[in-house]
Amino acid sequence: MRLQANGKIKEKEYGFATRTEDGWSISDAAHAPLDIVVPFSDEHKVLGRAEYRLIGQSDGTAMVIRFSDLHRHSDNSLQDGMTKVKDMVARTEYSGALTDHGNMYGYLEYYKGMNKAGKHPIIGFEGYMEDLKGNLERNHVILLAKNNTGYKNLLKLTSESFDHFKMKPHVTWDMLRQYHEGVICLSACLAGIIPSALVKGDTAVAEEAIERFCDIFGKEDFYIEIQRHHIREEDIVRPKLVALAKEHGLKIAATTDSHYPEAKDREAHDVLLCLQTGKTINDENRLKYNGDGYFLHNSEQMEELFSEWPEALDNTLEIAEKCHVDIKLGDVNLPNYDFPAPYSNADEYMVHIAEEGFHTRFDGTPHEADPVYRERFDYEVKMIKQMGFCAYFIIVWDFINHAKSNNIYVGPGRGSAAGSMVAYCMGITDLDPIKYDLLFERFLNPERISYPDIDTDIEHVGRQKVIQYMIQKYGAPNFARIVTFGTFAAKQAIKDVARVLEMPASYGAKLASMVPNGVGMTIKKAMEESVDLKNTYEGDRDAKRIIDIAKSIEGGKRHASQHACGVMVAPNPVSEYLPTSMEIDDETGEKALTSQVIMTEVEELSLIKMDLLGLKNMSVIHEVIDAVKERFGEEAVLQQINSPHKTLQYQDIPHNDRATYQMLREGITGGVFQLESPGMTKVIMQMLSDLDSVPDDNLDIMFERLIAAVALYRPGPMDYIPDYINGMKDKQNVHYDCPEEEAILSSTFGVMVYQEQLMQIAQRLAGYSLGQADVLRKACGKKKKDMMDQQHVLFVDGNKAAFESGKAKTLIPGCVGCGISAETAEDIWSKMVKFASYAFNRSHAACYAEIALVTAYMSCHWPAEFYAAMLNAFIENSDKVKTYLAQAERRGIQLLLPDIQKSKCHFSAQDGDILFGLQGIKGLKSMAEAIVLEREENGPYLGVQDMYERLANNRDTKLNKTCMEGLVYSGALRSFSENKAELLALFKMVEENYKDNEVDRALGQYTLFSEEQTTLRAPVVNKFSDSFELEKEQETLGMFVSRHPTDEYTAQMGKQRKVLPLSEVSEMQEQRRELVTLGMVKGIKRFYTKAEKEMLSFFIETKFSELACIVFPDSVPQVKDLLAENRVYCLKGALVPDNRNEGVMQLSVLSVCMPEEMLPPRDAPDYFEAFVANKQEQTEVLSFVHQHPGNVRVVLNAGGKKYPVNRTVAFTQEVAQFFAQYAEKLEK
Repeated sequence: MRLQANGKIKEKEYGFATRTEDGWSISDAAHAPLDIVVPFSDEHKVLGRAEYRLIGQSDGTAMVIRFSDLHRHSDNSLQDGMTKVKDMVARTEYSGALTDHGNMYGYLEYYKGMNKAGKHPIIGFEGYMEDLKGNLERNHVILLAKNNTGYKNLLKLTSESFDHFKMKPHVTWDMLRQYHEGVICLSACLAGIIPSALVKGDTAVAEEAIERFCDIFGKEDFYIEIQRHHIREEDIVRPKLVALAKEHGLKIAATTDSHYPEAKDREAHDVLLCLQTGKTINDENRLKYNGDGYFLHNSEQMEELFSEWPEALDNTLEIAEKCHVDIKLGDVNLPNYDFPAPYSNADEYMVHIAEEGFHTRFDGTPHEADPVYRERFDYEVKMIKQMGFCAYFIIVWDFINHAKSNNIYVGPGRGSAAGSMVAYCMGITDLDPIKYDLLFERFLNPERISYPDIDTDIEHVGRQKVIQYMIQKYGAPNFARIVTFGTFAAKQAIKDVARVLEMPASYGAKLASMVPNGVGMTIKKAMEESVDLKNTYEGDRDAKRIIDIAKSIEGGKRHASQHACGVMVAPNPVSEYLPTSMEIDDETGEKALTSQVIMTEVEELSLIKMDLLGLKNMSVIHEVIDAVKERFGEEAVLQQINSPHKTLQYQDIPHNDRATYQMLREGITGGVFQLESPGMTKVIMQMLSDLDSVPDDNLDIMFERLIAAVALYRPGPMDYIPDYINGMKDKQNVHYDCPEEEAILSSTFGVMVYQEQLMQIAQRLAGYSLGQADVLRKACGKKKKDMMDQQHVLFVDGNKAAFESGKAKTLIPGCVGCGISAETAEDIWSKMVKFASYAFNRSHAACYAEIALVTAYMSCHWPAEFYAAMLNAFIENSDKVKTYLAQAERRGIQLLLPDIQKSKCHFSAQDGDILFGLQGIKGLKSMAEAIVLEREENGPYLGVQDMYERLANNRDTKLNKTCMEGLVYSGALRSFSENKAELLALFKMVEENYKDNEVDRALGQYTLFSEEQTTLRAPVVNKFSDSFELEKEQETLGMFVSRHPTDEYTAQMGKQRKVLPLSEVSEMQEQRRELVTLGMVKGIKRFYTKAEKEMLSFFIETKFSELACIVFPDSVPQVKDLLAENRVYCLKGALVPDNRNEGVMQLSVLSVCMPEEMLPPRDAPDYFEAFVANKQEQTEVLSFVHQHPGNVRVVLNAGGKKYPVNRTVAFTQEVAQFFAQYAEKLEK
């Protein structure tokens, strides 16, 4: 309904219509009269309130806001709702609720968004509820917060609902009784207890439910909800609901139950429901919403739908007016910490810990008396106390100190906290910030006070122990992980939609491959950048349908999970501050208390959060340290690394080890933290290319290069790597905009690499303090125009006039005031603005370069121990395992079969090789530890019988058939016998014998015969075939270890380059039009294109290499009848991108053949050599080679010089005789 406002209420602005004796008096948003009175008319009879809010329209009228939308879902109703919160805010007329299914994931974003838009947010959720008998049957109920008490109670209701989980989190009647105060309840949709009972004709249940709700909420705060989606059941129930409401003295409220923004989004929502349930669009049994209208309505649409019940609209406005929640954001609630005597507060205790740490760090060093160090320390202590952050430092120190005290390795630091001297002295970080030129102000800025954020890397295997410590210290309800959300990215959305619409997987993959790679890529952006995608969209109806739907769901939330490292601590149960859930912890596999709000929102809601990243590389470092201590002795290793300490610690690994840098320069970066990708390896090789010219006493500059590499090798800064390297190689290539820059940029050859350099430029060139310089850095990085404009003027011209007039507290001279020309200042400013948007902080880069150097040193000096540790750390990633095994093999490190007498549970180093661990044997995971412990405590096993009986008697663990077969087929028992069939037969005898004597053992009646007489002898049985044993080895170990079926061809491949090794092909990153490689075929799959044409996919493998293969329809006839599982072939094809897996290459196979057809026989020579004396003989040889094609190279020898021939020749008796004649000519 619209009222005439004569254009005095501008479009989208608010006003009011107030009932008077003469009609509706129109006023503006501030209730100022506009001298307009709209006379009453019949149309206005439905308006039952004394006042309505208006919203201006483009035609000069104002629409009456008739309702508040109290039941609607965002994409936080995971894969059920589709509307983004920001779109919901934009489409809300004035007031409305967010009521997602069973959660409050989006409530804070919604609350802030509505307030920013000048609208009225209502906080709530649609709970799943137990029935009247207490069964968790997923009945629905709408719960809304009236006030702050109600808001706090909603936090409890949604949080505790996860304690009653059956398919979904459930609210119970007892919970409603406990937390009803300040909460308004609506009876919900057809899935509510009352409507669903009426659908079944069970009025008694509906009546009882009404009485319970009224008893809990009172009639004033319980409303009967009615909806209209043109569903038969709804049309039957609606008048019954209205009648029951009247009978019980309750009010009715009309809602939309919206799940998507607009009516046109219905198909996209159908697809989303299919994705949620794993169905396709034509599946008759798929979940679907009956009827229509599950979109966000406006007042006029609702007036039309509920014209029979206008009071149901007015009542929603009444509810909205009841609801007012004021969430205080930005406070800080620190967990309770008990300070030991004699310290009574956080300031005293932190200063004590820091002072003690200062002396521990610097006792006996020149730094102890160095005023630079003492002044920096005192300044930081003063600033931390002044900002009120001492307690935070203590909380972080406490869990890090616990970790280090319990032999749990902690990284040297992560993020800007490494710039703090106090953090270094307290042992929170482990890099000297002065030595490495790290800035405190980048971490804590006195002129831009925000709570500190100290992130920590903890060895992966120890992270849970640290978390358990924090839970015990602060209480389980007071500690929680932090939620994160998976979303529909552009490529995946396209593939998902194509699958639901029952298009071939290859079609969806092909469409998705047209979306360019890149951070933040969207379908809209892709349509602008990709001509192929745009043309396909415009010319293919199926593609258009898929892309349009994908655009609708793109960016929506797919699922909730735990953030990889985020945790929070509170002084009281977390649910007093924010909503919580229970999510699966990937490390433990168990559910753990998790926030329903993301990282930044945790802080806004007053709790401190920390990043505790479980870093596998730290576990690797720990394992290597333990292994080399065991192998070489701790004292020897301490001498090797020239450590001043009595105990070995990774922090003492030297930064000036030439051999380590030499290894990196040669491109050996496998497993080295941050450096092992092909692109980064190339960069490192270039950055260290001048290593030979660097004297030993200056090798620390190589570590500086590693810091720079970590900072530069990322999108954006990568563009400056060539400038860095060119400057490094030739100082003539280094350019400074002014002489003052040299002191700041000389270490990075004139290139801005770190955020700290930007801050130092502002400090030294424009007179900023470092605190002010950090404000500038942040302004440039965030690209906020008003802040940037202000900083631009300050940087170039300064604020002298403002300072002298008293408008500015501190003087910033600006570049011009410091003697730098305005033109030069403008050039520097433009570079800084561009740089700041992607710049990396040096503190973080230095810490990660430290881990990189430590892992590189270990790879260089203790390679077997290093690769064994890498295999253990990444054992779940088969691709990484194969990669590291291949790298190790290239460095002469062999993978050895497991050995019952030597193997540990996991991979371990043995005499420079790697020994397979017992836990890696199929079926042995639970037994491995007992086997190792028994051997370590009571000595080597004497045989099958000794092993069986010792484990049974001493460990109460009996070897079963599966375990024994694993040990035998893996080769672990070869020290007992090489005959595996014999070992299995003997095991059967041992097992039966042990069972037969069980009663005697129980009674303590042992045999009187000698040990020799009671030892069972193995029966004589034939050995298994070699092929059977090899197959079983692969089955039990998950890989071929002793040898691989392709090994026999390796030597022949080395004789010519016609067939490329798979290890080489699998590491290629660029397309190749044609190549031939060799491998064993695994996992053949057949599928069909949209045009019903057959395609094939499979993998080929060698010992430690694997490559995906695809056969397109044109090549299928030549290939499919030849292929068989587990057979070795030569394959010819093109290396192309795998559209299904970004950044992965695959072989598009054109033809296959047996290896014998492509490779020379094993007894063939490396090449045939023909001695020719003239052109006639040369022509004769070349003609013969042309007529006898094959795989053996040919070399012409003319006058003592050798000339390779482009063609290869067959190895036959005829060919051998022919070349023998040319060899004889020379002899004669």
